Amino acid sequence: DAFTTAVYREMRGSSVHVSVLRLGPVKTEFFDTAKQSENGNKIPGEGLSISVEHASRAVINLVRSPRRFQYVPGIFSVVRVVEFLFGWIIDKLGPLLLRRLPKHEARL
Repeated sequence: DAFTTAVYREMRGSSVHVSVLRLGPVKTEFFDTAKQSENGNKIPGEGLSISVEHASRAVINLVRSPRRFQYVPGIFSVVRVVEFLFGWIIDKLGPLLLRRLPKHEARL
């Protein structure tokens, strides 16, 4: 993302367009495979996932109407504001929230 932003800025004003598509979860076989794994449970963000076709249309729209970036689904555009305002706390709490106890410890 940072590299794309740098190239976008460097190419601005030229005939070269640089964009990044910031996708949320996309419904692929990943969800089904993950649910069948040993720890299979609901995948975070699964409810907000989009179809592969929706993601493909977003790519085509970005090629037709270039811009610096596009969030898909659009609801994820709120990430920009959250990252700007709360990025520092996410950096501190994220590792704690993402850490999982091994299965045998979780039962205690």
